[in-house]
Amino acid sequence: GRDGDGEGEGDSRSHRPTDKECVLFVVDARAPMHVPRVDAEGQPTSETPFTDALSCVVACMNERILKSDTDLIGLVLYGTAKAKTPEGIMPFPHTYVMIAPDLPSATEIRELQAVRDERRFDEFGQIDDASSSDFSNVLWLVLLLFSGCAAAKGARKRLFLITNDPKPCGSSEEVRARVLGRCSDLRNGGVELQPFFVSNSPSHTDELRAAVDWHLILQVRPVDADAEDDDLDPAGVSVASCICDSERALFKRMQRTQHRKRSYGSVELSISDSHVLSLKMVTLVKPFVKPSATKLHAATNEPLTRERTVLCKVHGSVLQESDIFKAWEFGGSMVYFEPYELKHLKSDIGEDGLRLLGFKPAERLKPYHNLRAATFLEPSELRPGSTTAVEALVTAMVRRDRMAICSLRRGSSLRMAALLPQPRQLDADGVSMACGLHLVYLPWADELRSPELPPPLAEDDHSAEQLDATRVVCSALTLPEQTPLLGGVNNPAAHRHFAVTQAVVLGTEAEITVDGTLPDAAWFAEAHPAVSRFLGAFEVAAAATTSTGSSHDRPAKRARAEVQVPTSDSEWISLYASAKEAGLASLTAPKLKEYCKAFSLGVSGKKDDLVTRVAQHLSERATGAGAEAGEPSAEP
Repeated sequence: GRDGDGEGEGDSRSHRPTDKECVLFVVDARAPMHVPRVDAEGQPTSETPFTDALSCVVACMNERILKSDTDLIGLVLYGTAKAKTPEGIMPFPHTYVMIAPDLPSATEIRELQAVRDERRFDEFGQIDDASSSDFSNVLWLVLLLFSGCAAAKGARKRLFLITNDPKPCGSSEEVRARVLGRCSDLRNGGVELQPFFVSNSPSHTDELRAAVDWHLILQVRPVDADAEDDDLDPAGVSVASCICDSERALFKRMQRTQHRKRSYGSVELSISDSHVLSLKMVTLVKPFVKPSATKLHAATNEPLTRERTVLCKVHGSVLQESDIFKAWEFGGSMVYFEPYELKHLKSDIGEDGLRLLGFKPAERLKPYHNLRAATFLEPSELRPGSTTAVEALVTAMVRRDRMAICSLRRGSSLRMAALLPQPRQLDADGVSMACGLHLVYLPWADELRSPELPPPLAEDDHSAEQLDATRVVCSALTLPEQTPLLGGVNNPAAHRHFAVTQAVVLGTEAEITVDGTLPDAAWFAEAHPAVSRFLGAFEVAAAATTSTGSSHDRPAKRARAEVQVPTSDSEWISLYASAKEAGLASLTAPKLKEYCKAFSLGVSGKKDDLVTRVAQHLSERATGAGAEAGEPSAEP
């Protein structure tokens, strides 16, 4: 699991989905997609659903090219006047493969941006008659592109379809049968269909919401469908949740859909010796940092490989893996273990997995008990019946406000953990929150501290002015409800790195990075009277500001003590006589080398070697041994 660390990692071969993805965008290019959008005043704008779709594709390619070196991206337009397919694939009428599935490149991104910005739509054209385009041919071409791409083997295949057509099959039952057959072939080939419906008006939204063709394609039950129709899945992708009524809604859903759920392993929850549930571990928090740089050869720009060799400290010989033991110090002695002994020790702590110890009130879990970011556990059908059992367990825990206490063993690590229930629910955007358990890593009793703290002050220990000033400053500095502070502030250092890297690759100007960690100066200025009153009530002196007016600047470093550099031969001997090697160590390496050159001493090695060499020479001169023979022609 590359997304986990510490106790969360281990052997997750029982459930390790691929990190590689192959995303194929299929965009409707027919005339209805080129109708301009209208603004709030009812006036047409220069943007259309088609240009919004191309913008989404560009944004996705920009993100993938920076965050992954394995993901593949492709773009297919349908409803075009011209036809184009890669070599080796038969052409289909009114389908245009603009980008074949491959690693996204800067050239393709620049070309796609130019097509969008310059409105170069004549390169592929468009058709006005929807009936002349067979949607089943589009799905057939998608299947051929996925199967014909050797690099997509083993990758997660995803089809992102952007259209505003509520009747992709028209009025022909024959076309509908072919489309449903192609959809079945896509599912059998492991291709996930993610639709994005662009709406132009409320009436159009209602038409899309009631579209029978899309309900059949996505295998979901319409609102007015027969409840006994078992061929349709009510828990599938909702057609209504795929409708985007604005450019912002399209971007937001696209970003949310392409986000990958990072599962790094599976674990079993043992209720008893004979009752075991299967769970899937999903990371909720993953550090967003700059990637490590790749070292290249200066002459050829070829990547360099790093090799590690262990040498014997005494003989300098190369050691093999079998020659290396591990040791721990105990009671002043080193205790040695051979590899097979360490392996035996790891296997003695028991089997991997979660073992239920019991339940406690959820209020007993304190904030300082969280050792690290929690892991989310989703039910998995590796053991049939786990999904139903976990949902029942979560419902009971929520109803009684309980948490489960478990022991967690993964590999050689052992940890206590708490399981907090998460029922299935819908958020403000209509996105389903999965039913599962939050795994919270708990500390051992040996890790908890009990410091002796002074007793807390009572309310009577403060004056009325102090209490009132505190309430006022808390009210004045309360962040607005819409402030995205918790989990909503981007990493400015990482974003600046990606912005500059993207600008270099695409040959554009780097976007300005907004640092969300800085305080809002204007907002704090409005609250300055409340802050001043609070500080005055408690007689706290205001922090001195620098010339820039900020009291948060880093304090100046302590000035380095002045070192008297010897300029004569007698001063060198006096410095060594008074402070020995510590006095020489305060000098710079160039000054030490200057002395070595004056007395024909070696100048190689590190600074410690130079200090030792000069100290030995000064020691000999101080005792008068060979002082005249070593006298230089000029003082250093």
